[in-house]
Amino acid sequence: MFLQSSLSRKIKPFFVKGSWHFKRDVAGGEDINIKGSSNRESAEVKLFFNDYPLCSTRVMNGKFSFRIKNAVASIRVGSEICVRVDSRLIAHETGKTIFRVTKGSLLCRKGRKKLLDIEEKIKKGMQLTKKGTFSNISNDQQKQESYLDLYAELREWFRRQNAQDLYISHGTLLGAMRNGAFIPGDDDFDCFYIETKHSSAEEVVRSRLPWMQKLTDAGFRVFIGHTGHIKVKKGKTQLDIMPAWLEGSTLNISSYTSMPIKDPDKDLEPIQVKLNEREVSCISVAHDFLRYQYGEKWADPDPSWRHIPSSVERLNRKALSPNEEELERFGIESFRKRYLS
Repeated sequence: MFLQSSLSRKIKPFFVKGSWHFKRDVAGGEDINIKGSSNRESAEVKLFFNDYPLCSTRVMNGKFSFRIKNAVASIRVGSEICVRVDSRLIAHETGKTIFRVTKGSLLCRKGRKKLLDIEEKIKKGMQLTKKGTFSNISNDQQKQESYLDLYAELREWFRRQNAQDLYISHGTLLGAMRNGAFIPGDDDFDCFYIETKHSSAEEVVRSRLPWMQKLTDAGFRVFIGHTGHIKVKKGKTQLDIMPAWLEGSTLNISSYTSMPIKDPDKDLEPIQVKLNEREVSCISVAHDFLRYQYGEKWADPDPSWRHIPSSVERLNRKALSPNEEELERFGIESFRKRYLS
């Protein structure tokens, strides 16, 4: 009896505890952020809309989050949203395990003529991406080929301009090094060029406008992103091109990476790898970059992984913000209204 009692006290019962809530986009936009917490570290978390699985992530440091872009005030009355951790329902902050959208709520207000019909998108085979947009799974292959076509054209242009490559990075590089393919559901293409003549974020910003003008003169449609990326479009295809620079023995890639390297000449030597059976360029220390950006277990898919920006990366983000002239000449209308009004 004593042994049985001792064992029962040592065995922790399996239970899931947690809660979630809606949070408006801090920038005042129409995105919905669903944030929550749970005691089940690394457990799978799934977001359901009218019983349809919308997307999944994992609990990290006791927290999880989802985003649905352009959803505020546009979801149908009566829609039901719930969150499951390890297949078990956890409650909304109201105490209800299933949240039902009602008139006048955050998710359904007057003023929007076009409703975001999430259920219809799901039935058409679309999925919610990590950025909160819906992607058509059946069109992924065609979209990926368009990315690679534009990348090949831009890489050749950069090689002619300054005898250097255009390197794939971040999520695009992660997919290439894991299995030679795009990460399922990834809805962008990340690459960067290296500013060999500059060694600070401020100097890079001063050279960014001439780069955008040269790309425009070459026939590309060019925009400035709110994080300072150069966005290049051709037709419906868009690539995010990030500026990179060396500051001593540190490689800075936009505001997302600030990693130490041992030998700049050797470590930044371009190598060729395959992505969807197409040749792309990356830096020779690609594995070191992925360890820095995604942790030691970068080769194992983990949707919950989040890179925590260093103090230097946060400073770079501020320094690389678009200036007034860039927004006037290359900012999309929504950026101009937000930052120049």
